[in-house]
Amino acid sequence: MPAELLAGVCWIEVGGDPDSIDRVAFDVRSFDWSGPDWIDRHLTVTHHPARTSFGSVSMQLRTASQTLGMDPARMSHAQLSNLADCLQKDVFNIALVARHLRMLIDHDGLQTQPPALGMDEVRIAGARYNRGIGLSLEQIRKNTSYGDFIVKFWPRFSGLLK
Repeated sequence: MPAELLAGVCWIEVGGDPDSIDRVAFDVRSFDWSGPDWIDRHLTVTHHPARTSFGSVSMQLRTASQTLGMDPARMSHAQLSNLADCLQKDVFNIALVARHLRMLIDHDGLQTQPPALGMDEVRIAGARYNRGIGLSLEQIRKNTSYGDFIVKFWPRFSGLLK
């Protein structure tokens, strides 16, 4: 995977909500989802706590847990909270984002010829990072704006990495 792809995702994602806002959102969501299952399914007003993003390079807890091979629906509040703490450490955060990008590339079978992805594959991988794996490849191709940004600023990312 080209380092510029990871640099582009980092560039886009850095600068979101402050960590304190993410923690408050997580705590509010955790409280809202702390009831019995039948209440959580029908009476909650917030997103599930696993949909909270953490880290300098914003990553949802559900995405992070799935990237690590865990099921976010089966994780306790304490486990999700510990994962959030890990995501706030830049080295862990960036390494997990890179691992997730690799999984997205593999998901669509984008890299069949090493050593590098072409710009079309970068557009798709970037769009997948932003939009997830729930959409078909054709749906992703209809809106690759996130990946287009990475391709557009590729020379800048290359320069930053030197």
